[in-house]
Amino acid sequence: MTHTLQTGVDPIVSGNIYGFKWRCYNLMGFSDWSETFYAAAAEKPAKPATPVIDYQWSDNSTIFVQWNKVSDGLGEEGNLIRGYKLYMDDGLGGPFTVIYDTVVLSPEIRHYVVPNLTHSLNYRFYVEAYNFNGGGPASDIAFLKPCSLPSMWSKPQWISNTKT
Repeated sequence: MTHTLQTGVDPIVSGNIYGFKWRCYNLMGFSDWSETFYAAAAEKPAKPATPVIDYQWSDNSTIFVQWNKVSDGLGEEGNLIRGYKLYMDDGLGGPFTVIYDTVVLSPEIRHYVVPNLTHSLNYRFYVEAYNFNGGGPASDIAFLKPCSLPSMWSKPQWISNTKT
């Protein structure tokens, strides 16, 4: 059996998205065309850095999680990234679930506020980046605990003194 692929696009350019259709030929003639299959000429995204907590916007029951842009598979900073998925456990070591999906929103959104958490629990988070070809490797797991920053120390005040 012989398989032949012919293309009208030469050369394929990195970063472009291409649609492919095919049909078969045998002694009876040509088949109908297939549905269109789309693929981008790029690797899947790089592994994101570990998500971090922004203490300025977090408190005893809320964690503000953020992460950085990743390479889009072409060695560039996020040009083909379609979005990110943020995963979190239940704070008790249970399974991870998607809590935020920017693939349907915007690749520029790289933060999420997680409310209604239990102060004494350590929650685990990781993030994945997605481009046209799918998700890349998951970031390392971050262990984050909801808490407030300590308040600033007040200026020392003189109360009294003795000669002893």
